[in-house]
Amino acid sequence: MKNFAATSALLFGATLIPQTEARLTYGSCPETNLVDSLDKAAYAGKYYEQVRDLGNMYTMFAECVTKEFSLNDDGDLDLFFRGDYGGFVGYRGAGGTMYQCDEATSDNWTCMATMGSSDKRSPFKIQHVDYDNGFEVSYFCQ
Repeated sequence: MKNFAATSALLFGATLIPQTEARLTYGSCPETNLVDSLDKAAYAGKYYEQVRDLGNMYTMFAECVTKEFSLNDDGDLDLFFRGDYGGFVGYRGAGGTMYQCDEATSDNWTCMATMGSSDKRSPFKIQHVDYDNGFEVSYFCQ
């Protein structure tokens, strides 16, 4: 089992990630150190959300949130995020692909990702990965 934590977990993980700050505020996003060398084969798997930023619009009101990554034939990572939104909405998800993980920089992004049928690649940021214990800390700020 792998675990992931969102923005609010950075407070707990501050000892693992030097100079990281988690807060809800107006203004620019804080600078963070990102994973710049992702081992895609070791990273592949299913992650279960443990902590989330309550302001995350994609998981607001959701339970049982997971994300799953699998290595595809091109050597990229296919992804699928899902959650139970209850009521008439139910269990829903969205897929995409993570590219360029071997071109990452510690200050801009870990991989570039697409979602759904869009070809637009957007930064995917991971602050910390522990391959041995199966968890990651990711943070999204815009």
